[in-house]
Formats: sequence, structure tokens, C-alpha cells
Amino acid sequence: MRAFMAVGLLGMLACDSEPRRLVVGDDQSAEGGAETAAEEQNADRWPREYVAGPGTGAALLFEGPGGLARIGYVSEGTPLSIAGFPEGGYVPIRIMEGGMKVRALIAADRFSLRVQQRGKIGGTSVYVTPGDYVQFVAPGDDEGIFRVRAGARFGREGVEMPSFEGIYPAERLGTQEATPDENFQPGEPHSLPAGMEVPLFESPDGETVATLPAVDPPMVVQLVQERGEWKAIRVGTGPYMVGYTNAALTPADALEPAPQPRQTAAPGEPPMRLRHDEQRPLWRVRAGTWVRYADEKVARLEADGWAREMGRTGEGDSATIDAFVAVDDGVAIRGMVPQEALFEVAGQAAPAQPAQPAAPAAPAEEAAPAAE
Repeated sequence: MRAFMAVGLLGMLACDSEPRRLVVGDDQSAEGGAETAAEEQNADRWPREYVAGPGTGAALLFEGPGGLARIGYVSEGTPLSIAGFPEGGYVPIRIMEGGMKVRALIAADRFSLRVQQRGKIGGTSVYVTPGDYVQFVAPGDDEGIFRVRAGARFGREGVEMPSFEGIYPAERLGTQEATPDENFQPGEPHSLPAGMEVPLFESPDGETVATLPAVDPPMVVQLVQERGEWKAIRVGTGPYMVGYTNAALTPADALEPAPQPRQTAAPGEPPMRLRHDEQRPLWRVRAGTWVRYADEKVARLEADGWAREMGRTGEGDSATIDAFVAVDDGVAIRGMVPQEALFEVAGQAAPAQPAQPAAPAAPAEEAAPAAE
């Protein structure tokens, strides 16, 4: 994985404390030199700050000599700082805000910006409104333009559509939460035919831009305009796919449900991700503790946190604990912490655990063993 060579970004990162290095690998090869040089020339056009986009599963990874391993989870909207150029579907990032500082790789499809002003993504049939997430791909060919990727988003499970890459003005994207656009008017809710695929066209009698999946209960779309047998529709809850259909639509009582915010723990309560594996000890972790993976520092607690023990090596105070660690619901990391950094949850006696080998690094295609 290539390190960020751009002077501007190195200046930004140099002021940060450890973890100094998470990405472990060979220096850039001659084969990748031209590509890296081109990226360096455009480095000043890359935003420094991003947010984690929506998604499920363990999106934070560690790269070491043994390859990639999934080590953690990050919640939608968590602020990210870029720490290297994307490569192989992953982006080196730092998480510097919140209760735990982290340096890791993040899956590229979670490396995002928030829409600040509505519009259509150029070269696609995707329409976005304030607050929607788009995956950041790279600066565009022209100044002030970003290459982004997005697709229709839905709030119910089992309804998915592909994403599409296009261009969008940089000034309409950012990291802050956006104010809803009062001038944006949703269309009238109408149901597609149940249990059958429906093509979405670019224009009446035009090219097919997507195929809407066969679902039952049927998908509800927004009817924006009618032109004879053709209907202009929006698909999703934001971002949207926009286009035309000549399928028979039926008036519906309500629009598709939007994705619900993730449930969060009350102050002083264990983070939601650590409420699984209840048969295992749950510890408090002292502020200032480093979390290590493969002997590398990957995270540091800025406040007292929580750890769900998964295994241990050694005995007594010299033991090292394999655990999922979190301070809040923003980030949870799998790694090793020293026994001396732990203290028991008030009112809960942690049972003595026999010495166990730490879990081996999970390959990238496997999720870390915790529920999202």
C-alpha cells in the first residue's frame, strides 16, 4: 500500500501522534511509479476530511505481511481524515475525533462525502439531495469537479441496486450534516408491479439505465410526471435513480421507508456493538490504552472505554487480552490490550479465563466475529 507522498498531506499528518504506521508493505514499485506520480500532482485537489458512508460489516482493515485482515467497524457519519492514496479497493484513513483514535484502511465504498446541494450526478441517472452520501473516487479532470459514485438507497432489507460513477461539483459536497432542501418536493407514492423486474429508461423509448428488482411487497417509487404511457419516476429514498417507466403503477399509501438511524447506547452504557457474546467477560478499559494488532499500534483510547474479551495469552497482570474495544458507538476495533489496562465493569464479576491463544488474523473476505 503506497504511503501519501504529497507534501501538503504529510504536513497535515505529521502533527498527529501515534499510531505512526498501520500500512505495512514494500515501497512503491517501478510499475506503480507513474500512477503514483500522477496522484501526487493532484494531491492538493483531494479533500483532507471525509465521513464514513452507510454500510454494514467490518469496514476497517489492517494490512501486514500476512495480508489484509478485517479489524473493526465504523458507523455512518464518523469523521475520517485521509492518510494515503486509495489502492486495491481500500483507502488509508485516520479517525481523529471521538473517544478512540484509529488508523486503518477503510473499504473504498464507505469512503464518502455528504451532499450539501441537490443535483444530478453527471454521466449517470442518479439524483442526490442534501444529506445523501456519495462515495468519493478521485478529483475530476476539471478543476472544482469530483468523481463520485452513488446508487439508489433503500430503508428495507433485501432491496439493492447497483451504484454508478459520475461527476459532481466539489462545492456541493462536504462533511457536515446538511440542512434539508425545502424546495425539493417528493413525487406521489406509487407501487410498481409486485414480483416482477421493471426496466428504468433514460427517456421515453430510450436506453435502459437500470433494472428495478422484483420484490414483494412491491417497491414504491415517486411519480413525478406522466407523458401518456410513460411516467417519470424517482427510485429510492435518497440518493435516487431517476428515469422513465411504462409499467402499470398503482397509487400507494406511503413512500418507501427511509433507513433508520443506528441505535446508540445511553451515556455510561456499553456501546451497542459490544452487547453481543454476553457469556464473555466485559471489561472497562482505561483512557490512554493502546490497542495493537499484529504487534502494531492501531488505536488509542482518549477516554475510558469498554472491551469484550475474546481470548487471552499469559497469566495474571502480565496477560494480554484479545478483545473488541470501543469507547462509543462510532468505532469498534479488534485487537490486543494489556490486562493491566482493564478494570471490571461495576457490579459484574468477570469470570477467570484460562489462557488461550489470540485469534489469528482474519482474511479480508471474512468479517470480524462481531455483529454490526
